[in-house]
Amino acid sequence: MKVAPEMTMPDVPLIEMSYTELLTLKGEIDKILLQKADERRNELLAELAEVNKIRTSAKATKYRHKAKYRSPEGHRWSGQGVTPKWLREHEAKGGSRDDFLIKGQRS
Repeated sequence: MKVAPEMTMPDVPLIEMSYTELLTLKGEIDKILLQKADERRNELLAELAEVNKIRTSAKATKYRHKAKYRSPEGHRWSGQGVTPKWLREHEAKGGSRDDFLIKGQRS
């Protein structure tokens, strides 16, 4: 029994179908399921793109902190976030952050 993709269910109960007929039916079902999955994925991607567009337009511009400290090699650090290696090493030797303070900045 050949089942066309347009059919919703065969007229013959599944239990009465032969092995070959069941495999054919399963193949048709698998094709339709893949098609439906692709359609759903595309719908979700479109929704996600719309959400990202809204989030991106509403996002504030990133604030960059001015450099507060400068190493002798010219590396800069704002005083925000993780302390840079060059400053940690200097402090480990007994030095002060103020040694690298950029003129006009306060600690």
